[in-house]
Amino acid sequence: MTLRDRLLRLKDEARLVVLYFAPHQESFLARLIRVGQDYVEFEACDPDETVIAHQIMPLGLLSGVTVSSVERHREQLEVLFEREVEER
Repeated sequence: MTLRDRLLRLKDEARLVVLYFAPHQESFLARLIRVGQDYVEFEACDPDETVIAHQIMPLGLLSGVTVSSVERHREQLEVLFEREVEER
């Protein structure tokens, strides 16, 4: 399975991922929209999962993908906790 095939599967599953791009290892919390032959189109999100930008990046610059991480789950729990505190 190629990286492009895996990205297509993640897009179909509507998974939130972290995309890393070379050369500076910039990362984006993202929801994939489209995966072309040589590009990936995605919505960059903030930690609250609010869309902050629509990005199109060359697939050749993609250096890594984090599908799931403990840190991401921790951030989600913190956001939910903050919302609960604000509602009180």
